[in-house]
Amino acid sequence: MHSGHNMHYLETSKNSLIREIFPSISEAKQEWLQKALQTISTSDQISEDLGLYSAMAKRKLGPALLTHSAGIDNEFSTINLQRWSIADAGRLILLITAIQHAPEQSQSIIVNYYKMGDESEHIALIQGLIIFAPADFLTELALDVGRSNNLEVLAALILDNPYPACFYNEQEFNQMVLKALFLGLSIERIEGIQQRANADLTRMGENYVVEREQANRSVPVDIWLAIGPFASDTGKQQLLKYISHEEVGHRYYCALALVQHLSQDPSVTAALKQRQNVEQHLMILNILQDTLQA
Repeated sequence: MHSGHNMHYLETSKNSLIREIFPSISEAKQEWLQKALQTISTSDQISEDLGLYSAMAKRKLGPALLTHSAGIDNEFSTINLQRWSIADAGRLILLITAIQHAPEQSQSIIVNYYKMGDESEHIALIQGLIIFAPADFLTELALDVGRSNNLEVLAALILDNPYPACFYNEQEFNQMVLKALFLGLSIERIEGIQQRANADLTRMGENYVVEREQANRSVPVDIWLAIGPFASDTGKQQLLKYISHEEVGHRYYCALALVQHLSQDPSVTAALKQRQNVEQHLMILNILQDTLQA
């Protein structure tokens, strides 16, 4: 983790984060952050000083979101910052500075930061986990987070976060998607949901639909994104059923899923044409028209 190659990317990420937040904070806040960075970069008690300044970050930098950020590029992915707060970014800048000061302690610095941090610090670290990749202990930490019952922390891991798609194995990724469905988190916001699609995930999704129906419980509207690419006959029948559902969300995601399934089974073209003839929702109609005219 502390190779020269990775230290280069850490510096790049740090500079990018600074550029993202500085235009949005006052001169006094900029001065506070610079002072904190100076203290940490010369500290002989890194974890303690990091923890102290990290705890102050929300009060000193503010809770405003980086809603207009274009994101920053990382060695492995583009990181979406639009749901990050300025304090989140500030905490990551502090953490990167601590690792730059003592790269041989990078693992202990990150692990201690997580162990000693509160919920908001956990969220900041998890959102930015890919900045510190690759390292096996980071995946272990992420998987540990995935066993949490804290919905906010889980959302930081599962939604708009490139780390799982880049570093989870197939089983780990599939279990995360299923947990998102169980918790009511939108799997559309899972980075890499299309690229990491696989037959086992599709079977799990199909079984989940059956379980929900048998229990007379609602089916998540975006579950079809996990089912479409490798749908079995069961999944195909589920898609053909829900493409006519009264709820717009089901029709929308079924349309997307059937489009994905089209290359595997051209026979679904007939169902798409049939839906096109009666569909009135413009977004869904556009999907169908674009696909059928292609």
